[in-house]
Amino acid sequence: MLLSGGGDCAQRLDNAQAELDTATVDPTFEVVVPAGLARQADLEYRIHAARANCNAPERSRRQNELHQALAAAQRAVGLYRDALDYPSMATMQFDIAVTHRLLGNDSAAVAALRAAIDMDREYGLRDDAAANYEILAKWTGNTSPTNGGMEDFPARTVTLKFGWSIFNAHVTIDASIARVVNGDIEHYHAGRTFKRTYRAGLLDWQVENERGPLAFDVPRWPQDPEVLHDVGVSLERALLQVPNINVTRQGELSHVVSSDDLSEELSKATQTLFLQHTGSPGAHERLSHAVIDNLDMVFAPGVIQEKAAEDYSFETGIWIGATLQQGVWYRMSAPLTVPGTIPAVMDHDVEFAYTRRLPCDEDSTDRSCVELVVRANPEADALQSFVDDLNDTATGRHLPDAHYWAATYMRIVTDPQTLLIHVRDVRNYWHFSTEGSGLDEVANQFERLVVTSVYH
Repeated sequence: MLLSGGGDCAQRLDNAQAELDTATVDPTFEVVVPAGLARQADLEYRIHAARANCNAPERSRRQNELHQALAAAQRAVGLYRDALDYPSMATMQFDIAVTHRLLGNDSAAVAALRAAIDMDREYGLRDDAAANYEILAKWTGNTSPTNGGMEDFPARTVTLKFGWSIFNAHVTIDASIARVVNGDIEHYHAGRTFKRTYRAGLLDWQVENERGPLAFDVPRWPQDPEVLHDVGVSLERALLQVPNINVTRQGELSHVVSSDDLSEELSKATQTLFLQHTGSPGAHERLSHAVIDNLDMVFAPGVIQEKAAEDYSFETGIWIGATLQQGVWYRMSAPLTVPGTIPAVMDHDVEFAYTRRLPCDEDSTDRSCVELVVRANPEADALQSFVDDLNDTATGRHLPDAHYWAATYMRIVTDPQTLLIHVRDVRNYWHFSTEGSGLDEVANQFERLVVTSVYH
């Protein structure tokens, strides 16, 4: 992509660097592009590696470019891991090995390649491992077919079973938001704890939540009412919208308890948050008409029930009885809540994989849990229909030239023998904009919710 085009290699690389600089100087790139920083480091590696071979540079310049390529690849490994893109992570680790070899560091190259193979084995990347073993044999001179490495490559599968017991759990919720405001990225964070109980009723399981104190970590609250609305709704929804539920003995969600009460609590808490942190003249009046009246719809009991069903489905419901092969990406279509502050559900293209075994809790070494990674994007037809029908929920006016884009990534750590979830890490990326008739509006936001449960 960036390296295509006419001209000599130096000119093409200069053009590629200029394109990359143009894209990444916009803070929207970091906020709404999944794995944006990892892709930036990846492209920086490619540009420096290409410069090292462009027009036969002198040795010192070539070495300098290779060292810069190596540093970029090393950054990309960690960034791709954090972004849940494990195949790209392993590929960048291989690129580290190749760069070490080009620098003449053969022992470091072999060590880096072995590290790439370890990643392949941990995450079940079989094809990648087979290619890496062949290269390792050439680099080390060990071409014996009995040492190919793939003869003991793990072929892992997992069958997920519903097997709840009576438990108490300490639950920690951390919610964070990155939002582009006036050309800068502003960060907002909040957290709270819960005591969760799992109790066996006569016909079903009863899950009850006792909420603990709420803490905000916000250096500066936005004063723009619309921005405050989006940030406040996102934080309050993440930290409060955890209803009590009943689940059948077979693991099906049967009832969301007291959604009317939770709806009222969410609306009041968000309204209080708005009024506490808006100090501009006339802001209270604008909020009362343009924002606060919108909360009854955003936090309607039906919306809460739909979101609770969706969360339970991806935490537990859809996995019951599933047998998954490690490293294989499966696909399905599913309705998901639209990221952002418009209460809507849209059909999504969903892909998911069983990625690795790992400990259930941070202080454990027993790899008895599995990690599941889910990626979801709105289906094209559903997205177009949504944009075509989009209305301003506060005023009822049609929004001319509305644009919307979103993606959702999830990381789920669960016990395959019980489907008691230990970590749910949800990342929402969304862009919304309108143009024309004096209604211009732009919102670029990243939301992350990490829910950690420790059972006792």
